[in-house]
Amino acid sequence: MVHSVGVSRRAVPLRTTVLRSLLTVTAIAVITLAVPLAWYMWTSNETAVVAELEQEATRVVALTPEGASELPAPLNPDVVLGLYDSSGLKIAGSGPRRDNDAAGALEAGSTRVKHEDGYLAVYVPFAPEGKSQVTVRAALPESIPQSRTYRAWSLLLLAVLVAFAVSALVALRRSRQLALPFERIAAAARELRDGSLAVRVGPTGIAEGDEVGHVLEDAAVAAAERIHQERELSQEANHQVRTPVAAARLTLEAALSMPGSDLELAANEAVIQLDRAATAIDEVLALRRDDAVVRAEPAADALEDAISRWTPVARRQGRELVTHIDAAAEVLPVAGAVLRQVLDVLVDNALKHGRGVVTLAVREAADSIVVDVSDEGSLPDSVLGSDPFARGTTTREPGDPGGFGLPLARSLAERVGGRLVLATSSPTRFTLLLNAEIPHE
Repeated sequence: MVHSVGVSRRAVPLRTTVLRSLLTVTAIAVITLAVPLAWYMWTSNETAVVAELEQEATRVVALTPEGASELPAPLNPDVVLGLYDSSGLKIAGSGPRRDNDAAGALEAGSTRVKHEDGYLAVYVPFAPEGKSQVTVRAALPESIPQSRTYRAWSLLLLAVLVAFAVSALVALRRSRQLALPFERIAAAARELRDGSLAVRVGPTGIAEGDEVGHVLEDAAVAAAERIHQERELSQEANHQVRTPVAAARLTLEAALSMPGSDLELAANEAVIQLDRAATAIDEVLALRRDDAVVRAEPAADALEDAISRWTPVARRQGRELVTHIDAAAEVLPVAGAVLRQVLDVLVDNALKHGRGVVTLAVREAADSIVVDVSDEGSLPDSVLGSDPFARGTTTREPGDPGGFGLPLARSLAERVGGRLVLATSSPTRFTLLLNAEIPHE
């Protein structure tokens, strides 16, 4: 019993799985890099602004004489400058009147940075020898460094989006490439399930996928060849069995239809015909095996068997089977199974498709046996221009399922190193040549 396993409802297509995985990895990598980079941009931008304000403060101290009430204009017009004494009172410039941070920076002796009222203020203390100690307050609106940071972040975001888009395209392509072998193999498997053996997977770009595809294609070819061989074998066996089975039936029907017939004799004759049918099947199956070993036997045995079987058949059809057998040929050891099966085909064809007397002539030639089977008919014009050994060539009725005899006979003869040819077409005569020494495979 074949059990069909359906696709789970929770199963996700491989393309989707690979695409999601690659995009997730890309997102994690981008976020891991972008967040620290954004923070670095923020801090480095603020550090640069503080350094700029320190430079402005140093410039002011250098250019302002002691006791001056006015400060020089800053290089950056957005910068607000103020000068404070040690108590935190404004001496000159702009800014709050008193600023404790200015006094604290001077007392601590170090630069102080402060965010207040929308400004980024930097307090730089100066304590020159012989001069008054002062603190310069340099302030810049916070919106200015923030706008710089936002522009940098915008560029970073654009780079992230571009990187993510490129990654998405690469992930989409890779997901298709990785899923392609499975999709093609699944399609080929469905074709095999539906009965088609002409499957084609083709190259996928993935070594493992190509390997599985090649194996699947080879398996389909091998299956097709086996099916073809089995079909041919069944047709050939059927061809060889039809005649003895028909003879057995005719014998029984004749005995039943004629009052006073010897039913026991008819039954025995029918059994003999059925035994011959079983023997024909066994011989055809044995000869078709790759490891078949054909047993050699005197040609007289196979000839006597064929003559005894076909003479009454010809007589019932109002025909005559005449034999001419060379004594030297009778003792030659030949492939008995092949000789019987080939004679069955040739005599059967002569009785079915030929006319008049059927002649079986056997002679010896160079340690080989030559068998001629002829009748008084001739091949039709439709056969003369084609190969008489092609399947169906000698079948006269359109749609007739026959046409297996001559191809089978020729293939069996060639299997043991013999030959079967059409010697003449009018009258029709086929010639079989079998070697006396049987080659063993």
